[in-house]
Amino acid sequence: MASGDEALRLVMAEETRVDLVLSDVVMPGVSGPDLVARLKERFPTIRSLYMFGYARDMLDRPGVRYLAKPFSLSALSRQLRDVLG
Repeated sequence: MASGDEALRLVMAEETRVDLVLSDVVMPGVSGPDLVARLKERFPTIRSLYMFGYARDMLDRPGVRYLAKPFSLSALSRQLRDVLG
């Protein structure tokens, strides 16, 4: 997606279930945390994993999972497995 707004429009328009959001923290339009908060209204059990390059302070909350850039495919895979349980 090009922006958080685009991701939100796409997900809300589809008749699909969303289990996980992998999002950058800082994006044009809707930020990653705001995107997840809005999606939780429709999908209360949605899980999230955030990527960041410099905005770690935006994720300083208990239970928030994040992955610092740059990251390897194996690190991403490990984090996704952990988030999905």
